[in-house]
Amino acid sequence: MPSPSSSEAQAADLDGSRDVGADGAPEPSSWLRIGSADGELVVRNEFARVRVRADRDGNDLRLAIRSLRTGREVFLDALQLESLTWLDERAYTTLLSEPFGPE
Repeated sequence: MPSPSSSEAQAADLDGSRDVGADGAPEPSSWLRIGSADGELVVRNEFARVRVRADRDGNDLRLAIRSLRTGREVFLDALQLESLTWLDERAYTTLLSEPFGPE
């Protein structure tokens, strides 16, 4: 597993706090944290934590998504992102049941 870079470590630190209201319930906006790098976000819930950032290193602008749990990263261009909107609920259910392919 790759070691986290300093920006990943900073994003994880920012994400580590939990905003809670007076009643102890999480604040509605606590799932989203803005990281220290330009345009970097950490999105989390009880099942996952990912860092999302704009990647300008390729020919076109892409979205880089890194799992802070596994260190795996994917780069998605505009067409790949749009294609996510074409999928129905069954496709996501299948993906989540076998996230790394058939065993």
